Amino acid sequence: MKKEIFNCDVCGLEGDVIIKKDIQVIFTTDQTEGRSIEPHLSMEKIDICKSCLNKVVQGNYLWGYGAQGYNKYYFKEK
Repeated sequence: MKKEIFNCDVCGLEGDVIIKKDIQVIFTTDQTEGRSIEPHLSMEKIDICKSCLNKVVQGNYLWGYGAQGYNKYYFKEK
């Protein structure tokens, strides 16, 4: 039996992760070619841990960049 391990797409935490959660992200790149463009909103399906999800529901927007499914997600420092 194969064991699957999931990591948070934001912080990299392994284990206690909500799988494929729909979250609105502010993207700073074109998601086809990866070139920088004006920030825009995008709905993304990401694996996210409870700690990062808690930051989102407290009003901290999730930011992202990348293309072709190779995306990085992060919180901007205040």
